[in-house]
Amino acid sequence: MRGTLSTHAQAMAEARRTRAPDRFKVPYALFVAGRERPYAFADLDGLARSIQRRRQGRRIQLTNVSYPFFGEIERRTMVAIYILSTDAIPESQIGLAWLAGLDSRALQAALRAADPEGALNAMRAA
Repeated sequence: MRGTLSTHAQAMAEARRTRAPDRFKVPYALFVAGRERPYAFADLDGLARSIQRRRQGRRIQLTNVSYPFFGEIERRTMVAIYILSTDAIPESQIGLAWLAGLDSRALQAALRAADPEGALNAMRAA
């Protein structure tokens, strides 16, 4: 879990140094620790496919988080995506997803659509 918190802090730090994606007309984005700029997606399906590739069939947990982007006071909702251990404990993080104001329920539905057979039993919302 210690590594997870460190990865989460890194991804949040990357997001805080960045202006909100909607300011650049990016509706969906994935912030990943160690990457200066987020991956941008034109639609939620593209973001979901990217997350499915990164999770490689492992169980994930989706958690709504909110905080301000660089230069803003307003807190914005994002979704933290964690890889779960066999004991269902978060062990690492895929990243933080920007969903243009949507929450984890919208991402969960898109992940199910992107992988209808595997996603139903491999996710949990926190």
